[in-house]
Amino acid sequence: MKKNLILLVIIILISGKQFFAQSAGLNLTLAIPSGEFKEKVDNLGFGLSGHINFLSPKPISPFGIGLNLGYIIYGSESRTEPLSYTIPDVYVNVDRTNNLLNFHLLFTVGVPKGRIRPYIEGLFGGSYIYTTTSVISQGTGEEFASSTNFDDWAWSYGAGGGFAILLSGDPNTDQNTIYL
Repeated sequence: MKKNLILLVIIILISGKQFFAQSAGLNLTLAIPSGEFKEKVDNLGFGLSGHINFLSPKPISPFGIGLNLGYIIYGSESRTEPLSYTIPDVYVNVDRTNNLLNFHLLFTVGVPKGRIRPYIEGLFGGSYIYTTTSVISQGTGEEFASSTNFDDWAWSYGAGGGFAILLSGDPNTDQNTIYL
C-alpha cells in the first residue's frame, strides 16, 4: 500500500510537471495536532508532500492555484511479542504506525519576478487518518499479518511560506527556470 502510494505521487508529480503544470515541488512537512485530535495525540507528525501548481505567480498575476498531496507519520511503535500464549518460545516483531494522507487545494500569493521570490500559501482539503499494525517474522523478516486498527476522515487546512531562489534559467522569461 505504502509503496503504491509513493509510486502514484511520483508519477503524478513527474507527468504533471511535463504536461500541464506551471510548477511542481517537494516539501518536508510538519503536522501539529490541534483541537480534539490534540487531546488524544501529542506527537508532532513528520512527512513529505508534493505540489503541482496549475497556475503559478507570473508577472501578470501574483496568484497561483494547484494541488498538494502528502504523507505524514505522527507516531510509531515496535515491540517483540510471543506468537501466541500456547507457543511462547516463538517471537515476532509487532509494528504499529500512525499515518495521515492528505489532499489539498493549494492557493499561492507570491512575488512574480526576480531571482528571489517570497511567497505565502494556504491549503484547504482533507486528511485520511489511519493506524496499521503489522506482524513480522523474526526469522525471515517478512510481514505475515497486518490490520488497519483505526481510520477516519477529517477536514484540514494549513499555511506556509518561504522564498524561491533562482538556481538556473532566465528570471525575466521564466522559461526553463529552476528554483530552490
